[in-house]
Amino acid sequence: MYTRAFLSLAVGLIGVAASPCKPLTSASIVTSAASTSSVAEPTVSTSVESAVTETSTSAESLVTDTLTSTTALATTSAASTTLFTTETSAVTTDFSSTETSADTTTADATTTTSDAPAEITTFSIIAGSGPAANNQLRSDNNFGTPLYFGSRVTLPAQHYNIDAATGQIKAGTKSICAWFTHSDMTKAYITACTSDNENLTNGVVYLTCQVPAEGSALQCSVPVLSCVQQGGGVQTCAATTDTLSHFSMEGDDGLVYIVGDGFTGINQTPVDMIVDQAAVAAPTA
Repeated sequence: MYTRAFLSLAVGLIGVAASPCKPLTSASIVTSAASTSSVAEPTVSTSVESAVTETSTSAESLVTDTLTSTTALATTSAASTTLFTTETSAVTTDFSSTETSADTTTADATTTTSDAPAEITTFSIIAGSGPAANNQLRSDNNFGTPLYFGSRVTLPAQHYNIDAATGQIKAGTKSICAWFTHSDMTKAYITACTSDNENLTNGVVYLTCQVPAEGSALQCSVPVLSCVQQGGGVQTCAATTDTLSHFSMEGDDGLVYIVGDGFTGINQTPVDMIVDQAAVAAPTA
C-alpha cells in the first residue's frame, strides 16, 4: 500500500519535468496544483484509511481477545466458586447432622442410667419408730443367741447384705434364721445360723426377704412350724401353710421376734427393721 503511493507521486513528478518549457501562468499553476493534489490525495487518503483500518482491526482484536480472556476467567472463577460453595455446604450439613444425633443419643442413655435406683450392697439394720427408734440390731453372730434392739445390750452391731438369689440376710458367713420353740406357733425368735444349723424338723428355718431399698423396712417371711416336744429338749416340727411376716421386740432389751399379722403378746412392741447404709459396722465372724 505504501509502495503504490510513492510510485504514483514519482510518475507525476517525471511528467512535469519532461513537458516543454512554457511560461508559467496562473492557469498552469492552478493545473499543476490540481494535478498534484489529485495524485497525492488518493495516496494519502488510502494510506491513512489503511492505517486507521489496521489500527482499528488491531484494537478490535485486542479488545476481543481481552474480553474473551476476561469472560473465560470470569467463567472459570464462577465455576470454581460454585463448586467450592456446593461441596462445602454439603459436607458441613452432613457432619452437623451426624454429630447432633450422636450427642442426643448419648444424653438419653445417661439420663436413663441416672434414674435407676442405687443397688444396696451392705447395710446395718436399725429400729423404726417406737421405744428403740434408731437403735442398731445387735448380735454376737452365733447360732442360738437372739438378736436385740435394746440400748443396754453390749453385743456388737452387725454389717449385713442380702443374697438376691436366695433372699437370705447375711452377716459375714452367717444368715438369719427363725427358731420355733416350746410349741409356740405365734412367734419365733431370730438368730444367726448356717446351713449346718438350718433344719426344719428341728424348728430352724431361714428368713426369706425381698431385696431392700435404702431407708425401707425389711419385708421377710418364714413358714409357721408346728412342733411337738419329744422330751429331753428334742422337738419334731413340720411346716404349715401359714406364714410369719412382721417383727416385734420384747422388754427393755428389745429381744426381736418374727411374728404373725395382728400379733399381740405380753410386753411386746411391734417394730420395723429399717435398712440404713449410713450406719454400717464391720461384721464379726
